[in-house]
This record gives sequence, structure tokens and C-alpha cells, in this order.
Amino acid sequence: MIKEKKGNEMKQTNYVIDIVNNDQFHELISDLSAVRKEIENGSRSGITLNFEKYSSARPPVLSTVSSFIKFISDTYSYIKIDLIPPSNIDVKNYMARIKFFEINGFNELTYPFREYDPTGRFIELKHFDESNQHRVNQELTHILKKISSPDDFKIALAYCFTELLDNTCCHAEIESGGIICCQTYTNEIQVSIVDSGIGIAESMRKSPQYKYLDNCQLLRESVRENVSSKLYDEDRDHQGFGLFALNEIVRLSGGNLSIFSNGAYLLTNSKATYVNNGPDWKGTIINFSLRREYNPYYWRGVLNNLFTTRNYVIPEHFLDDDIF
Repeated sequence: MIKEKKGNEMKQTNYVIDIVNNDQFHELISDLSAVRKEIENGSRSGITLNFEKYSSARPPVLSTVSSFIKFISDTYSYIKIDLIPPSNIDVKNYMARIKFFEINGFNELTYPFREYDPTGRFIELKHFDESNQHRVNQELTHILKKISSPDDFKIALAYCFTELLDNTCCHAEIESGGIICCQTYTNEIQVSIVDSGIGIAESMRKSPQYKYLDNCQLLRESVRENVSSKLYDEDRDHQGFGLFALNEIVRLSGGNLSIFSNGAYLLTNSKATYVNNGPDWKGTIINFSLRREYNPYYWRGVLNNLFTTRNYVIPEHFLDDDIF
């Protein structure tokens, strides 16, 4: 919820965004987008992000808020952003451990304990762009060791991750790149990748064949096979397969995928893929979860369904990395 609070000095308005829980993610996106639009229209009001009642830290919320802060700080440096931390000390400490306060400039809120190695367990909130996307992808492949599946399936999935990160770096058209966060839980792995660039629809619309489709149609097209606005770009490995394959892996394995971009919203679960109008995020938010415990024979079936039956070949340079 956005609240406009009048300050004592010069009667300046301050936007207060209440961040309460993860179930209100759609509302949070709407609130952040509304404040961004006000600032783009000339408002010089400050912003307060109120986490006081936030009760369970999760990658989608923290990645999205971090992307918002990054965009406002880089583009409108005169806008002051304040933060009220969670009253729940465990949530506050967890947010500190995954670097939420650090990457967003709230350096006074630090982790009070010894930091343990996150490798293979979680990926701290971080910015990524072309300079470090390979290293970030390596961190993601370490997380894949937590999935009970054959190595060739993990390699295929790791390749999908490579395309996801590259999508942000070459499609979003924003120098600051994206934000990523990943966490393993008892039953699932949750990944969030967010940018504040031009969005999927605007990127695809640059290609003549997609020029006249609306935003919902374009978002649905983005998870179809062989669809990419840079499909024939010789400088990229884009084959219009990464997001399609991830969508199918999620659907076939009982995971979840949600994408928010340019006012369109996509949701994939074990039943189907649904696309509808959504909150108007300028950029792209991709959240997905994969089951950790899944019979290896079923994973093999997913692999065969997606890759083997298509005679799909993962680029050799990727296989040479010996990621497992």
C-alpha cells in the first residue's frame, strides 16, 4: 500500500510503501510501479520502504524491491530512499545475510553473526551484467546439485539459466543489468531474476513479426519454442529455447513459473500456462521454483521430452565447462 506522508520541511510529500508479506506480491509490484511513474512524471518526493511487518523474507520480493531501488538511485539520484527494517529480528538478520541491506546502500544494517559459505545453498542478492553473468551462472549450477536428477538434465537446465541471464543483459537495454537471488528450501529451489529495463514485449516488438501483437500475446509468445528477438544475431547463442525449455520443465515437473512484464502476467504450473493482464512493471520479473526431490526417472523423461526428441544440441563451449 502506498501512503503519502507530508513532511515538516517544505511540506514535501513522502511515498510510504508498506511491504507486509509475500502473498501481496502483485500489490507490491503495482505500488512500486506507481511510484516510479510519479517520479518519471516529475515528482521529487522521497520514498520510504516500510518492512516493519514483513514476516518471511523471500527472493521474489527482495529482488524486485532491490531492482526498484537500483533504478531510482541510478536514474534519479536526488530522490531520497529510506527504509524501516522488519521488527522480526530473524527476518531482519536473514535479509542482512543475503545482502539486501548492503547492495541497496543501507550499510548500517549488518549481519550480527559469522557469515557461512552460501555455495550450493543460496545466492545472495546481487547485481549482474555482462561482466559477471558467467560467474553468476556458475553459482546457479552449484545450486542444481540439490536436485535429485541425472547430470545431463542438470546441464540442460544450467543452459536454460544461461539464456535467462543473457536475456537480461542483451534484451533489457539497461546498463545496470539485473538482480538475482536464489534460495533452497526443504522441498524446492526458488530463483528470482529481475530487471527494470524495457520489458519482454518492447524487446520482441522490435522484430517485424511481433510488431502488432499486444503485451499479453507477446508474453505468451516468449515461452514458445524458437521465439527470440535476437534469434539470428551472430553475436549471441540465442536459439529461442531457454525460456521455452524452462517453462516446459516447470510444467512437467510440478514447479511454478511467473513472469511480470509490461503490464502482462504469465503463470505456469503443472496444469497449464496462463497469461493475463497484470501489474504494470516496466522491465521483467521472472520467478520460478523447482522441486528438489523428483524421481530421477521422471527427470530423465522431462529431459527426453525437451532435448533428446528434438535432437537439440547444447553448445560445446558450455559442455566444456565441466560444471559438475
